[in-house]
Amino acid sequence: MASITEQVDSAQRGYSMDEAEAQVEVMSQRQLIWRRFKKHRLAMGATAVVIAFYLVVIFADFLATNDPFDDDANRGYTPPQGIRLFDGWVPRPHVCARVGARDEFFRKVYVKDCEQKVPLSFFAKGYEYELFGIKFDRHLIGISDPGDDPDNPQTAEALISILGSDEQ
Repeated sequence: MASITEQVDSAQRGYSMDEAEAQVEVMSQRQLIWRRFKKHRLAMGATAVVIAFYLVVIFADFLATNDPFDDDANRGYTPPQGIRLFDGWVPRPHVCARVGARDEFFRKVYVKDCEQKVPLSFFAKGYEYELFGIKFDRHLIGISDPGDDPDNPQTAEALISILGSDEQ
């Protein structure tokens, strides 16, 4: 026997309870599971997060700013550099250069030097990688070509560290 709320829900959909029961009876197991899964908001949100994780894994080389096989002891334990989208009122993405110094305990610390700006560009040319059997050299974010900006004499890819780095 159907409850009052089920009868009201089925009446709002435009068919009687017998039709709703008949519709559920013809559904496959997969359709029943998907119908129940769609109603669970937390499960749908978690599915979106897992899909986003897999996309980051697949396109990791495209998202990377530095070559993962390039090691440099001077880049160890660098703090994250914040991307600045505007230089004053002009839309010019850049990061502040960092300068290595020693603290009173002779540990290497990095101080940002905003007098020197490292210009960034989207879909910048960088190290070569392979994705689905095709070779690419473009990355989502990278250092602008030095020829594009005469004020930028720096060409080393080690200048940017968007998420910081660990021990090299």
